[in-house]
Amino acid sequence: MLAVLALETAKLAVAGVPYRCLQLFPRPRVGCRSGIYKGPRKSFRGTSEFALESSQQAAACRTTLRQVWPDRLLDSLSQLLSEHCVPPALAVVLGVRSAREGIPISLALPAFMQSYVANLVTAGVRLVPLGQTDGQLAVARLEQAVLAASAQARNATIDDLGSAAFMVDLASMAHETQYTRLFRS
Repeated sequence: MLAVLALETAKLAVAGVPYRCLQLFPRPRVGCRSGIYKGPRKSFRGTSEFALESSQQAAACRTTLRQVWPDRLLDSLSQLLSEHCVPPALAVVLGVRSAREGIPISLALPAFMQSYVANLVTAGVRLVPLGQTDGQLAVARLEQAVLAASAQARNATIDDLGSAAFMVDLASMAHETQYTRLFRS
């Protein structure tokens, strides 16, 4: 799902029309406050915890990119998302920046997905008795799956966005209401 969103955003950004990225989202409700939107856009995430995680990662990435490599396109996208009360998504920020840098989709998608897999494995290394070498072996073993998923995402459209991780959503619902949690992104 994230790879499809990144790909669709990159296609729009390459077209040179950043405001078209907003076509990925429904129109905002009247009176929404910047950064606080509880409407249909959050349907891309199963829980508010996942939505918050995505928007915080995206905001941090966008801030870093804007400070280190200033870009009017990223500034315009940030302003438009804010005006329409659309929380940023990491896949969108990275998709726009990759397209802007001319990074081919054939490289950007697997790199994005590999970074996502590596983050999950890193969490596993911290959570369970799994050493660094075993963590790296896990990432290496997932390489073909990442490449296959990237190839599948290249042929996908925005209509293919979705999730079938019902148990993950249920676990997230329970996790977001716990008093003490191990990880919070």
